[in-house]
Amino acid sequence: MKLMKQFLSLYLCVLFLFLFYLEDTAAANKYEMPYEITAFRSGKTGFEIEGWGLMIEAQHFLDANTHAYRLLLYENGVRSHSYALKLRNVDQSELMRMVGKRQCGKNEWNQSANTCNYLFRNVGFQGVIPYQDLSMDRDYEVHLEIEAKQSGKRKEISLFYPISEKITHRDQEFVYQAVSDLHETALQVTYGDVFARKKPSAAKEYYKTGNLCSYTHGNALYFRQNAIFQHIYERKVVDHTTYYRVSGKESVCEGGFRRVEEGNGISPLWIASAFVDYRGKPLTIHTYIDNEAPRLYFDYEPVLYPNEVKQFDFQSIVHATDKEDGNLDDKVILKDGNVDVHPGNYELTYYVEDRYGAFDQKVLHVTVREPENTPPHINAKDATIYQYEPFDYLKGVQASDKEDGDLKQQLRYTETVNTQKLGVYPVTYTVTDSKGASAVKTIQVHVIRNPKEGLRYLSRKYPWYEQKIPLNWKAYYLYLIDQLKNRQIFYENSFDHS
Repeated sequence: MKLMKQFLSLYLCVLFLFLFYLEDTAAANKYEMPYEITAFRSGKTGFEIEGWGLMIEAQHFLDANTHAYRLLLYENGVRSHSYALKLRNVDQSELMRMVGKRQCGKNEWNQSANTCNYLFRNVGFQGVIPYQDLSMDRDYEVHLEIEAKQSGKRKEISLFYPISEKITHRDQEFVYQAVSDLHETALQVTYGDVFARKKPSAAKEYYKTGNLCSYTHGNALYFRQNAIFQHIYERKVVDHTTYYRVSGKESVCEGGFRRVEEGNGISPLWIASAFVDYRGKPLTIHTYIDNEAPRLYFDYEPVLYPNEVKQFDFQSIVHATDKEDGNLDDKVILKDGNVDVHPGNYELTYYVEDRYGAFDQKVLHVTVREPENTPPHINAKDATIYQYEPFDYLKGVQASDKEDGDLKQQLRYTETVNTQKLGVYPVTYTVTDSKGASAVKTIQVHVIRNPKEGLRYLSRKYPWYEQKIPLNWKAYYLYLIDQLKNRQIFYENSFDHS
């Protein structure tokens, strides 16, 4: 029996803890857990948040002994970070007070708002989400957790902070961005007794209609409970409370209240954030690396001759730069392609990647062109030879080409020099290189008598050809002339020319 009692006690204890855990992790809506983010800004070390929040049917919220706040971050539905928040002196007792209801007792917990009113003092909070805790390329959804210590409740809710612009912090290429888009957020009215006010304040006048709905509530206009307003035109914070400007129209008489819902005709129309729930995407911190891809470029696109290809350093004209990493020349690799010595067009594909994996890839176009052909050159000069001497046509004659070098073996010549006969003979040389370019040069070959030989060549008109009459011949000059003019043979002899 004693063992049974111990087992039963243990069972009840486990059941209590299980039920407490369920209560501890409960998710709330904004009706159960009104809140407002009054400031969310980018600070030096992290996102700074301020606001207020409470549970309407739990207990009195007085100080750190009665309640506490935590900021939670979720990544893909899994809680990843948790930050304790400091309490701030914000009193929302009057805002949440139900007219005509008494104040709840000190130990009256979990009472309905229709029964009594709780005090909500020091319900403000503030804290910081450090940038250093946030990884890159992530989305963190921001939640608020409230612990009501006396009633044993712990609830959390997704936070909204509808604004027109993103809140951004940039640390070099690392970007932290908080987003809760005003224009993508809708409002759903959570209470049925909220005045349709003309200005953003609890003390300002409200709209009235000529159509009486009931004597209890007169002709005052109230927001229709659960009505959804898709268009938010303005947001204002007054005395720690955010008000939204919407546009409405008069609706039905419901529960003795003349109702207002979204439409045209009643504007400006203001409602406090405490009386609405949000629809749309919650406040999310998006982190990413604002990394510009590297830029790959070439000094020029080379045009080469075949004999220049092997010696050319293609890598030396390829460069890469990156906004974050600086010079990346040493990271450039040849991904594909090669250049041959044969004339043609070639492509070399170069690739570079920065430390974040961003890359650039470009194609270098290389042209290998036909060799530049310089026409050959013939070096030959006019020549003078003695009669009967052999003439060497190639002696002293040179032919060359810049590309082919010595072309003497390709020399050709025309005309013939008759060394038996005195005179001037032209000789024309031609040569053609490997690319078909040719050169032509003509020289003059003079055949003259050798003055040292013993024979004299005489003629009737000029007995001494191109020479003065020797002194020893002057006495016989007239006789010689007579003999040359004489048609009779003076002396005859024959000899073998071979």
